[in-house]
Amino acid sequence: MHIHECFFHCAKVFIRSQLWHPDSWPARQKISWGKYFASKIGLSQEAAIKLDEMVEHDYKHNL
Repeated sequence: MHIHECFFHCAKVFIRSQLWHPDSWPARQKISWGKYFASKIGLSQEAAIKLDEMVEHDYKHNL
């Protein structure tokens, strides 16, 4: 491995950004894949809910 350039910031940048303070972070946004696909391909509301449940299960058990 060869390093051609390296950039760094002083610690003030990290302090000012409040990177280490989770309460300063923006709210997490969660995508509803069921609603997304329902709007794109015309799924019913029930199918959209079922798809969201399947995705959530997959996140917990297969990732």
